[in-house]
Amino acid sequence: GTRSALHGSGRSAVRRRRATEPGLHSEALTEREIEVLRLIVQGASNPEIAEQLCITVNTVKSHVKNILYKLRLENRTQVAAYAMQTGLVPGSMSSIA
Repeated sequence: GTRSALHGSGRSAVRRRRATEPGLHSEALTEREIEVLRLIVQGASNPEIAEQLCITVNTVKSHVKNILYKLRLENRTQVAAYAMQTGLVPGSMSSIA
């Protein structure tokens, strides 16, 4: 009884999270988050992003976490793909070609 009730509620929580469509409008991202996003699209690592933006790696991680949350995505690869597909990062397609 109790075990199945707990298990069932866990599944519905996952279902609710997954049902949320990825992507929020770019206005929700700060200028700094968009700078971080551009560097993610270019394939930069957290230490590389930190060096280029003169911030700490922990600050980069915080920005990446915020980007993932705001865009409702789960990893950097999804962020880069989303940014290119939506044009969130101008000129990102040309930098890859």
